[in-house]
Amino acid sequence: MKTKLFGTHSILRAGLLACIAFAVLFASTLSACSKGGGGSNSSSSGSNSSGGGSNSSGGGSNSSGGGSNSSSVEKTNYSPGDEGPAEGLVFYDKGNSEGGWRYLEAAPPIAEFFAAWGSDYDIAGTETGIGTGKRNTAIIVEYLSGIGETGMAAQLCSELNINGFSDWFLPSKDELDLMYTVLHRNRKGDFSDGWGYWSSSQTGRTSAWSQNFYNGSQDDFTLSGKDTEYTVRAVRAF
Repeated sequence: MKTKLFGTHSILRAGLLACIAFAVLFASTLSACSKGGGGSNSSSSGSNSSGGGSNSSGGGSNSSGGGSNSSSVEKTNYSPGDEGPAEGLVFYDKGNSEGGWRYLEAAPPIAEFFAAWGSDYDIAGTETGIGTGKRNTAIIVEYLSGIGETGMAAQLCSELNINGFSDWFLPSKDELDLMYTVLHRNRKGDFSDGWGYWSSSQTGRTSAWSQNFYNGSQDDFTLSGKDTEYTVRAVRAF
């Protein structure tokens, strides 16, 4: 059995989110430092042969600083397994931007946490398909907020802010399976083999779909219930 990492108190919830945000910021700072300063600033690579008898006005290679002024261009096309805008991993390409999104990105491993799905209540309207996780999460969060519940998996996903992105949600059953097949089976994403991951797809009053990342099996946790704490990896659509 897992030890509860946080309860329903708002102070502990705020502390968890603050720890995740700090850890992500720290990791991003280290990444930025490792990427910066790596260039050799070789702007003087020309041979300045302006006096070679052909009066070619500076050798004809006025390359304005050696061509190293590479203004960063935002990446717009991604393949599954690529690093996404939030420094997570892209695991799905829909092929078009209908509905305002094309790609699904899993949060960085450092933002993974444990949480319960909820208590014994029936939240109608959640679905299992790809592209339904965001709506599922909104339905769950609205319901839980209405009954004064806090600190549950969908709520904590919706409150995340990772590398400046705050549009995270709890993945649906099929989105969770994509993370397993596309990322984890290819040894990407640093997922845990030891525990199940919650999805946002409810199966009944006391159960919701989860997935075991050790063997890929999916379970509705009819016996253990939605109040069991399992691993949570948020995703975002863009």
